[in-house]
Amino acid sequence: MANFSSFFPAAGGGGGFTKQNKYSTFKSNDADYKQGPVLSGTANENKTTGATTMQFQGGSMGSSSTNSFTNVTNSMAGYQFTHNSTVHTITANPAFNYGYDVVFTFTPALTANLNYNTVINFTTPQLTVNPATDLGLEDGSQIGYMLVGAGYSGNSSYGGKGGKIISGTSTIATASTDLILTPGAVTGASSTISGGGLALSSGDGSNS
Repeated sequence: MANFSSFFPAAGGGGGFTKQNKYSTFKSNDADYKQGPVLSGTANENKTTGATTMQFQGGSMGSSSTNSFTNVTNSMAGYQFTHNSTVHTITANPAFNYGYDVVFTFTPALTANLNYNTVINFTTPQLTVNPATDLGLEDGSQIGYMLVGAGYSGNSSYGGKGGKIISGTSTIATASTDLILTPGAVTGASSTISGGGLALSSGDGSNS
């Protein structure tokens, strides 16, 4: 034999997959798309209708455990909050640490006054994947999936249990319909895919 290639088949295969994405909570190190943690902030000033910036009390933004997330410029970009029935999207923020005040820039402008000490919840948009535009699939194609749920914290010398896992393939009747992805973010929670005729849950799998 000339080299080790004699032991291996020619490159290719992969089950015919043309594109693969990984969706996860923010804690994943290598996901293509992440669902950020829910953060709450308390307004540190009065703002009137038309404002596009707001200072929040840093002591109310997340917790010390989210420092690796908050201490990054524009880490909150894409987060949303609702005020006066209007959804506003954060477009910019400086790097900040838990305990320090921070100024967010958002769009659209406020449609009503926002008062000092108002508590605002910030969330990231629901994760979705469009089989046609994101994965290059056509109607009637099959999509491969692997769902991993959240694990369980250990409370003894035996440690915790890993999250349940389910994998397989499903047929996509209409590739242009968005699938809604929900990563399991709290202890024991299932990861799910819904929409487009699918109703998949890691809770139906096994962690044995």
